Amino acid sequence: MTDIDREERIRIRAHEIWERGGRREGEEKDNWEQARREIEMEEEDAAGLKDAVTETIGLAVGQEPEEPQPGAQHSQEPAEGSRETVKKQLARKKKQVG
Repeated sequence: MTDIDREERIRIRAHEIWERGGRREGEEKDNWEQARREIEMEEEDAAGLKDAVTETIGLAVGQEPEEPQPGAQHSQEPAEGSRETVKKQLARKKKQVG
């Protein structure tokens, strides 16, 4: 995504926030900041999803998961899914760390 595309998404989101907030004047900077934060979170979520899908597809075709880089931070987010899925995720993380 180019910076122009990103700015346009932020502008549109800020306008939506302004409309939802009752079209109050004088809150442009706050609306813009909120929109910027929301777009950044969406981009981070999309990047994380892309990594997860890429790893899952790799595992499905028999590729080994990538080794974590030295000093890499592991997610502190809770695991999601069924109990069995969570167990598999935790086991995979333990293998990567150990």
